[in-house]
Amino acid sequence: MPTKKQPLLLPFFEQSLTKTYGSGFAKKYDKRLQRQDSRFFDLKVIAIDEKGVYFEAWSSEASNTCKNRYHGSTYVDLTNVTAIVEAQMIACKQLPDYFNEEDYVA
Repeated sequence: MPTKKQPLLLPFFEQSLTKTYGSGFAKKYDKRLQRQDSRFFDLKVIAIDEKGVYFEAWSSEASNTCKNRYHGSTYVDLTNVTAIVEAQMIACKQLPDYFNEEDYVA
């Protein structure tokens, strides 16, 4: 059972290490194209600490696009987060709008 200091969702994400959640959605401003784009994100849980979760992310412009683009990683502090989807939405909003395939090493 989580303590008051430990976020309630931490056990869920601890059990989800290396799991990928798909079709997270966020509006992003694309600096290269100078326009607002819709992004569909796949978020992979890569690590947790005592307060939050780290996600690694890929995106595409459509949910059925096979070429996903790497967007790096982001951290979500779970202290005041009450739902799994809320954590995923925060992660999507924090990700940069650009991508660089050279940054990703398999």
